[in-house]
Order: sequence, then C-alpha cells, then structure tokens
Amino acid sequence: MMRIIIIIGFFLFPLSMTFCVSYDEALGMFNGGQYSEARTAFQNYFVSNKNGEKTQPARFYAIKCLYKLKKYDDFTSEMAKLQIDSPNHPGLDDLAYLQAFSEDEQGHFDVSRSLFQEFLKNFPASPYYKNAQYYALKALYRLGRYNEFNQGVERLRATDPSHKSLDDLDLLKAQILVNSGQFT
Repeated sequence: MMRIIIIIGFFLFPLSMTFCVSYDEALGMFNGGQYSEARTAFQNYFVSNKNGEKTQPARFYAIKCLYKLKKYDDFTSEMAKLQIDSPNHPGLDDLAYLQAFSEDEQGHFDVSRSLFQEFLKNFPASPYYKNAQYYALKALYRLGRYNEFNQGVERLRATDPSHKSLDDLDLLKAQILVNSGQFT
C-alpha cells in the first residue's frame, strides 16, 4: 500500500510543481525549451493572478508556447481570443508575426502573405516590420507571382534603400532570371 502511495505521489509531483510555480520559474521553463510545462505553468499563473502585474506576459507566453510546440491551430485559436479580449495587448505584434510565420512554415504562402500584409498595416512601429516586409515579398516569389514580386522589391528599394533584406531579395530576383533562361 505504501508503495502505491509513493508511486502515485511520484507521478503527481511534476503536475503539482507546474501548478505552483512562479512567473519567473515558468519563464525559466520557457527559456529552457520546456514549452509544454511552461504553457501549463503560465496558464495556471494567468488563471490564479487575473489582475497581477505579470498576467499579460503570462498569457502571451502561454500562447507563444503553442507556437514553439508547433500546435498551430491551437496557437491561431488562442491568438484570436487574445485579439478579442485584449486588442491592445503589448505582445500582439509578436504573436501576429508568429501567426503569419507559422503559415509560411507550413507552406501556406497565400495565407502567410495576407497575414504579413495585415501585420504591416497594423504594426508599422513593430521591431518585426522589416522581417514582415521580406516574408510578404518572399511569399510572392514562392507563389510564382514574379512580376508582383519584382515590383514589390523595387518599391521597397525606393522607399528603404538600406533595407537589410534587399540582398536576399535580389538573389531571388536573379534566380527568377536563371530559371527563365534569361541569365546563365
């Protein structure tokens, strides 16, 4: 009987640890790549500290864990809830960028392009803005919409001649020429 209690306690101990951790411990789990445990810890923190100082960051990281776990449907669903519940959430630009990027990772280039364009419209001051410009254009390339891609690259060059991704985009332009036989 005592062995059963010890064994049950052994298996329940990690669950109770995840439930009772502080925000900083949950963040340590996240930074350590323990995304499943971190998600549970952040959710529990969020639920038990509704008006706490770190409630918004806990919710942000709970959602970001879904992205890290590649649970993209759940990530998108939680992201939509956050947009409704907290339209001014400070981490919304980060999550919106990851949402668009997750579609890119899955090869849904039409969807990713649309989400990156929406991101560019909604978050012009975001630190992810230039990356979003790059991925929105790269989606056009991947979709084979080369005229739109070339025009977009030239517009970007005209508005931001020092954009960090112009060299990469120029390589894609050159690849179009090689593939079409115009450049060997």
